[in-house]
Amino acid sequence: MSFVSRGFHGRRRGDVDPTRVPPGQYVTNDFPVLSAGPTPHTALDYWSFEIDGAVESARSWSWSEFRALPRLLLAHLDFWKSAKWVRRLTLTLEDEPGFWESHGYHNYGDPWKEQRYAGD
Repeated sequence: MSFVSRGFHGRRRGDVDPTRVPPGQYVTNDFPVLSAGPTPHTALDYWSFEIDGAVESARSWSWSEFRALPRLLLAHLDFWKSAKWVRRLTLTLEDEPGFWESHGYHNYGDPWKEQRYAGD
């Protein structure tokens, strides 16, 4: 099995103004590689989505309940089929490391400052 996801070619385009792209980055027409690891799969009969943390009351939806929510709420999550692995959103009052930061990515990740990984 390849370390990098299918479709990732890493070829730089020559028709892009390099001053418009952060250092070490490049423009691609492909869907970006969001993870080099496997995407978890959960059967929709067992899938749920939760919102908890700094809310009046925590909520949970089954797949059918989630799909019945107004589309305005689902516009971004529902667009990517790969987003089905998102199962919980925890809201906090203070900044805390999230999924990517707990896996070594920079807390702010400003590409113009080349902040990619913790310690950059």
